[in-house]
Amino acid sequence: MTVEFETLREANLVRQAEWDKAGGIDLAYRGNEMAGEIGEVFEVAYSLIDQMARFAEDLTDLRSQLADELADAEICIDLIAMSEDLPAVEAQLDVRPEHQGRYSLLDKAMIAMALGAGAGQACNIIKKLARERLGIRGSRASKADLSAALSKALHAAHLLAWVEGIDLDAAVRRKFNATSAKVGLQTRMKVAA
Repeated sequence: MTVEFETLREANLVRQAEWDKAGGIDLAYRGNEMAGEIGEVFEVAYSLIDQMARFAEDLTDLRSQLADELADAEICIDLIAMSEDLPAVEAQLDVRPEHQGRYSLLDKAMIAMALGAGAGQACNIIKKLARERLGIRGSRASKADLSAALSKALHAAHLLAWVEGIDLDAAVRRKFNATSAKVGLQTRMKVAA
């Protein structure tokens, strides 16, 4: 599974110019947006793990929902990086195909927790960056700290997708295009053949 991060960045740049013409979306909004999307990943992951524990036979719909929510999370992670002029965040998975079916429910829950931890860390850093911009006293963080936290979250998202057999590249493209259509925007990502 190879997500073309530069392709996503290009599409995000074009769509944001179309979506937020006044330039009112700020880093605090982006952090809340990502937190909401990660929350939705957790909701679906919980349902998926619950159904697996009950030995449900058909998890297709839940995996499809998880793919959509992971795609939204990846799009939001890139939007945060983009808003801070950071390079596209990439997830480097070093996985072996023969290990794909060997993850237990506990392993999957731990991967989901790692996603939440990375996103939570990113939100905390966003708060510190916003505090500094507002001239409020308190601890500080750097854009490099934010980039590292976003990378952790993205890595966990990609690992969870891989464990569940989700093609995250296809999911990102599908979800990006569905959102554009839903809100009446023209920007689309090319769907891989």
